[in-house]
Amino acid sequence: MMRSIHYIIITLLIALATPTFGLIGGFAVDVNVFRGPDEASLVEVVWSINRGSLAFERFEESWADTVLLDIGIFDGAEVTDSATLMRIIEIPRGEMVTRDYLLFDKWTTTLEEGQYRLVFTAVDVGDGDTVESEIDFTVRPFDKGLWLSDIALASEVSMNPEGGIFNVGELKMLPNPAGAFGISFPTMFVYFEATGAPEGDTLDVSFSILKPGGEPVKQFDKLKVAVSGETTPILNGFGVIGYPEGAYLIRADVEARKAPLQAVAEKGFTVSKGRVRPEAAVAGIDTTNLDREYNYVAYLLNTNEKRIYERLPAESRVEFLSRWWDERNPNPRTPQNEFRQEVVSRWHYADEVFAESGSGGGWQTDRGRVFITHGPPDNIERSEFAMQSNPWEQWQYFALEGGVFFVFADERGIGRYRLVHSTAQGEVFDPSWFQKLMDPHGTSRDPDNR
Repeated sequence: MMRSIHYIIITLLIALATPTFGLIGGFAVDVNVFRGPDEASLVEVVWSINRGSLAFERFEESWADTVLLDIGIFDGAEVTDSATLMRIIEIPRGEMVTRDYLLFDKWTTTLEEGQYRLVFTAVDVGDGDTVESEIDFTVRPFDKGLWLSDIALASEVSMNPEGGIFNVGELKMLPNPAGAFGISFPTMFVYFEATGAPEGDTLDVSFSILKPGGEPVKQFDKLKVAVSGETTPILNGFGVIGYPEGAYLIRADVEARKAPLQAVAEKGFTVSKGRVRPEAAVAGIDTTNLDREYNYVAYLLNTNEKRIYERLPAESRVEFLSRWWDERNPNPRTPQNEFRQEVVSRWHYADEVFAESGSGGGWQTDRGRVFITHGPPDNIERSEFAMQSNPWEQWQYFALEGGVFFVFADERGIGRYRLVHSTAQGEVFDPSWFQKLMDPHGTSRDPDNR
């Protein structure tokens, strides 16, 4: 049995989170097995914790909190390997302590073939909150035929020649241990490795998305991968924001062209486009919460309705909003107003996910307005920050007005996105939006000229 203790200070904030709440929100763990050196199996344990849910304490120049992590790998009742990790998270003064960011980390070990159980415990030292996760996993023997590693899911892939714990070669892969994709993470990247195919052969990789019961959802064109060494890395990305909310499987069928070799790998994932907050959606309207209630419908009221509302006293405003919701109740026979639930859910989701420095709340941003008004987009195309241009993202709604899109750009590169172009009626229309973005080298890809 091996045991190790590590002390690390985390100062890097990796990714904006889709908000989750409760005990150490955003906590997720995943285990993936790869082929390591000398015929050993390399086991990677990756996890995420939402910084915004931690109990920070204030110091002179920063905020700080400590998270204790206890990792145990069991073979039956016997501890095969374990580690205790201490992670100290620091935030500079002046930065939002409660902003939702996911912090990622990884721990690796080597194991022999067999059945194992991972027991992972995280403790927020600041307030004592504790969360535990258990995962059963298998380390499979290296057969003489084609052998595939587990599928690792990632939310982002980018060039990173400097290297790092999440690098594969010069590519940095931001892990998604929860396997959860949506507005914040609209693209699912899939990575795994194949061994056992003869050098010089070609692998045909067929990807498909299935429902948990095996019902096909989407079949993709074959990916051809040349075998140039003992281990062949396979990476692909899929836009999943357009799929209905729910659980899915990504399946990879791999076949060698020259050698009679075949193998299959699968991984589960989920798609979520927002979270309903029942307590907010069913709460009654009274004079104590009028401001929040008006904010829920601020983008949905027409000009005349807003004018009427502004002239009413507080008690009459309560009646006005209650009647407004009632008139739009799709099924008055049910206890709840489903339309209200949907709008309130969108509002809270937008307020948290699209919050920007100085915005006063995500619901007041351009992305928040469009999300509250039209709901989750059917597809998102995103260009991250690079030397050639500032970030932008394009939201597509296939059924709205016969198909429209909205382009939001971070024109100054400071994390504030503004609507710069749209084909929807009544929205800003500027086909030259891309040329107006900062592009000193003139090499950025224009999404309208592919």
